[in-house]
Amino acid sequence: TGVPKPPAIGVLNPPAIGVAPEAKLVALANALDDIVSSWYFAVEGYDGTPGTGDEAQVVLSPFTFPTLPNDGSDVFSRTADFLSEFHSGGKALFVAPAGDNGFGYGSIASPASAPGVLAVARVEDGTGQSSPEGGPEGPNAHYLDPAIPSARGPAAIGTPKPDLVAIGTAITEEEAWYV
Repeated sequence: TGVPKPPAIGVLNPPAIGVAPEAKLVALANALDDIVSSWYFAVEGYDGTPGTGDEAQVVLSPFTFPTLPNDGSDVFSRTADFLSEFHSGGKALFVAPAGDNGFGYGSIASPASAPGVLAVARVEDGTGQSSPEGGPEGPNAHYLDPAIPSARGPAAIGTPKPDLVAIGTAITEEEAWYV
């Protein structure tokens, strides 16, 4: 009928309030079919114009393109960098995993290898499951360091990466309640 519908709201009882209760989410289902169009939609919003208040401020791409050149100059890294830094006027933060192509320098995966994308890597957590002695796999020389499979930088174009390292390996179910 041409009348805009109100945004969908989930209802929880009791209500859950996180660290950003005024945040707005834009869910993009099956975005891998056309990731670039999905990213443009995220930074332009429903009206197709950045800066009008209906666009995403954080664009999470929870995947990597490990088969692409991971130097930060591939098409996905360049596009995410352009959308984050220029097209959105610096108002959209792109976040992506560093990847599991480690270990070794220059192993940050696309699109996290772009200078304007926040690359998140994972580190061992220092528990008994992540000890200097290791487990069934043998000694762990990387105890409390970036996880062995976690990618690390710098990116091949020289950008220091990862930007953020968080505990992500060997967390037990009991410890997860305290994180």
